[in-house]
Amino acid sequence: MLKACSRCGRIHKKSEKCDIKYQKKYKNYSEMEENERDYKEFLSSAEWQLKRNEIKCRDLYLCSLCSENKEYNDRRAYDTQPLEVHHIIKAKVRPDLRLNNFNLITLCREHHRQADAGIIKAQRLLDLAKKAEARRE
Repeated sequence: MLKACSRCGRIHKKSEKCDIKYQKKYKNYSEMEENERDYKEFLSSAEWQLKRNEIKCRDLYLCSLCSENKEYNDRRAYDTQPLEVHHIIKAKVRPDLRLNNFNLITLCREHHRQADAGIIKAQRLLDLAKKAEARRE
């Protein structure tokens, strides 16, 4: 009898053991480098929680890219997709910009994943954040 392997994705005999070792997805706090620990602590800080809520409010609790592409219908207020605040220029790279409104934008989970992967260009996100700040003032 054959089975699909969850580690390598290939098919093995049920009696065979896969040679590929299981890889940990997350690091323990003690295994992290100092800048990773600082960033993790920052994400749980009160100042970040307040700034994150401020940015979501600025963007009307909507994904900025979905709004720009007019993917919302007339029921925008009832949209339940999870929203995340994205650092356009990474906070690990430029910690001085981590609370700067022009560097933060609200994205849905799918667009956030694409932005982190580089599929969505940072310049486009910076332009959207500047427009949002201009509307606010």
